[in-house]
Amino acid sequence: MKLSIQEGMIPGNTLEEKFKLALRFGFEGIEFSGDKLREDKEKVKKIKKVASKSKVKPSTICSGFRGSLLSNKKEERELAVCDIKELLSIGQELGVVGLVLVPIFGGPKIPDLSPLYSTWELEKKMFIEQLYELGKHLKQVGQILLIEPLNRYETHFINRLEQAVEICKV
Repeated sequence: MKLSIQEGMIPGNTLEEKFKLALRFGFEGIEFSGDKLREDKEKVKKIKKVASKSKVKPSTICSGFRGSLLSNKKEERELAVCDIKELLSIGQELGVVGLVLVPIFGGPKIPDLSPLYSTWELEKKMFIEQLYELGKHLKQVGQILLIEPLNRYETHFINRLEQAVEICKV
């Protein structure tokens, strides 16, 4: 088993300090925040440089995309997919395993259309369709999506492991 820690949880003012402390604390990897990588292309270069001289390596990217995969607005969904593809490409450049993905935070953004479809059914179908599109890019860049179930206070969608498994089996 390899242990990894989020960059923001490691003390230190520089990447070099953070990598050294991560190693001292027994970690083999560091997870980086996606929004910071998207906004600062120089940071990607700095991470690669520091990691090349360390036993600690970038492990994953934590979310950081704009928009919402499960928005009721098409442009929000498209923005999310675009950003996720960009983060997956950054992940390839950094040599990480993949992107930690929470499909939506908070409550639903689309209506319950019962008895035709419940909100869960609509969101599940929408998410799976987006996964098909993202899957093409995943293959190109050799990355994986790590679907993260969160507790019910953080998301209404995929807050149990078996829900994530159900989607992965489709």
